[in-house]
Amino acid sequence: AGLASSDVWVQTNLEKSEEHRQRLDHYYAEQVTQKAGVLPGDVRYPVKRGFEQVRLLLTLDEQSRAEVTLALGEKRFAEAMTLANRGETEAANDLLEEYKSLLVALAEAYPTIEPAVHALLEESKKVVEGVLPENPLYGVRDFVDATSVLVTSDESTRQKLQLSTAADRLGLALELIQIGSYDLAQTALEDYQLGLAQVLHQLPSLDSTQRKEMILVILDQKLRDLQTLKLIAFEVEALSQESEVTSSLQTQLKSLHQDTLYQLNTVVLNLKERAVLHLGTFLEDVKADGDTQREILNRLKTSVPLDFEFIQ
Repeated sequence: AGLASSDVWVQTNLEKSEEHRQRLDHYYAEQVTQKAGVLPGDVRYPVKRGFEQVRLLLTLDEQSRAEVTLALGEKRFAEAMTLANRGETEAANDLLEEYKSLLVALAEAYPTIEPAVHALLEESKKVVEGVLPENPLYGVRDFVDATSVLVTSDESTRQKLQLSTAADRLGLALELIQIGSYDLAQTALEDYQLGLAQVLHQLPSLDSTQRKEMILVILDQKLRDLQTLKLIAFEVEALSQESEVTSSLQTQLKSLHQDTLYQLNTVVLNLKERAVLHLGTFLEDVKADGDTQREILNRLKTSVPLDFEFIQ
């Protein structure tokens, strides 16, 4: 990456981050394998599933039954990850679908257990958080994020999850640039933009209080995103100036740079909208104060050209 190639400190930290990522991957892979136990294809697997069903049938207490179902969901995810690591994609996908169905049905049937479902999904997310595109588990990141949204009953919380997922895509774009995966970085930026658009599109479904809160959450997130976008812009610009970059890569980087600048401009405009939002609140608060209102009007007269169309 541009930064990495020109700064020894950055290069060292990137290497240490990669070592840390590999250690985490190894740790979670071991944990998942232990939880998975007997896998599909083993002659003992039907027996394992039979025992699980008997355990469910014998669990009469509703809370205990929900907890057993949650544990089964965790086991299906572990089995899926182990199979995916072995390259058995089709079988892994079937187990992931079963995992999703279990958690969605559980959240719908037992609303009080929803926090525990989310806690399990967070643990599942850790398994694939540092996964890069060449890893067969890469697509599971999106799957876990989508399942988190599905099991969330509150619309406002669901939108916050979608916003967080979009922000994760932005961080992923920076990581992908630093390892040279420019096509995937551009896709991650597009996913970020699409995720934000979906959240904004769903705002009208909230009541006025939730909508106001969500707007402020979005703008706060965009303020944080601004820093990541600046890093992306710097990386892309530095890469574009390197002499060994081919013409096709230059074109690719130019497109990526344009996308980044677009996102930066969008964030800046949204932050300006936030200032307008605060100004509107201020005007509403001082509505009964005639002196303040007249002072505001006098200032507007000196800075804003008032014509008939504007007054209308």
